[in-house]
Amino acid sequence: MTKVLVLGAGGMLGGEILDYFSRVSGYSVKGLSHTQNVPFEDVVMPYLSTKTYDWCINCAAFTDTAGAETSAEKQLESTYINAVFPAKLAIVCRDTDTRLVHFSTDYVFGGGERVEPIPDYARPAPLGIYGMHKLLGERGITAAFSEGSAILRTSWLYGRRGEKSFVHRFSAALMKALAEGRTLEVPDDEVSVPTSVKALVGAAGEAVRSGLSGVMHAVPLPNCHMPSRYDWAKEIGAWFAGDWRRRKEAGQTSPAEDAVWPKYSEGAIKPKPGGKTDAWRPGYSAMKTSELLLPCFRGWRTHLLEFLETGGCGAEWSRKTCGIIFS
Repeated sequence: MTKVLVLGAGGMLGGEILDYFSRVSGYSVKGLSHTQNVPFEDVVMPYLSTKTYDWCINCAAFTDTAGAETSAEKQLESTYINAVFPAKLAIVCRDTDTRLVHFSTDYVFGGGERVEPIPDYARPAPLGIYGMHKLLGERGITAAFSEGSAILRTSWLYGRRGEKSFVHRFSAALMKALAEGRTLEVPDDEVSVPTSVKALVGAAGEAVRSGLSGVMHAVPLPNCHMPSRYDWAKEIGAWFAGDWRRRKEAGQTSPAEDAVWPKYSEGAIKPKPGGKTDAWRPGYSAMKTSELLLPCFRGWRTHLLEFLETGGCGAEWSRKTCGIIFS
């Protein structure tokens, strides 16, 4: 029986990883979540010091990218969770013979003039504090326990537990804008790869099963091109409008939805004038899927449509959100 300890188990990614290893035979899994006002290492280290775990999967992260840039308090929190803690964790994992999976981000890259997906051996160059902290966390792990650690970089993550993810936030904003007769403006100069939590969990499972180590890019494939946030938004809007039409024909829509979705058209979503507003956000950070993880991923659009069609953020979300708008 392989024993797995999942850190950050209360989050969007950690909760799905906990569920995954609970279902797969041959694994025993324990999840830990961050406790307010208690240093996370004080919660975690007693478990690892027992030397009973074969793998530790670190999903704990500070992801308020704007807060890390604008708030001194949040910058300190990002420093600890994203930079300091991973290095300390790697040392304990090394000393207890516990292999480690850690998640990082496309924000370790700065964009610039790139037009091709970024390979996992490319030199990082973060633009902002969040990206720098995540890169420092990677380097701390590599320095302490490179032979026993898999670092999976990912981007634009969304999942069924993540109502703060772009898919949920954008679809809610679109419904509200349609109801109010407004258009939504979305940057078309931020290019990366939307990543389904379900697919990323599969990549983490592969890392554990195969004993992978090193830095790898865990993202879907291009689907002909790497999308901007504007491209991603258009795919989401078109799916919701098409789904409403299918359900309307079957008599399965709500009055609130019927007041919103007939207003949708191609012009409901427009590129944002002037592009992205935050200098620290990467312009181009689309990563190339690492070869060892290729079996875990399909095209980004394929994963997105599967997520919407299987209820991750689909018809029920539309009914609930439109109902709230008109309540």
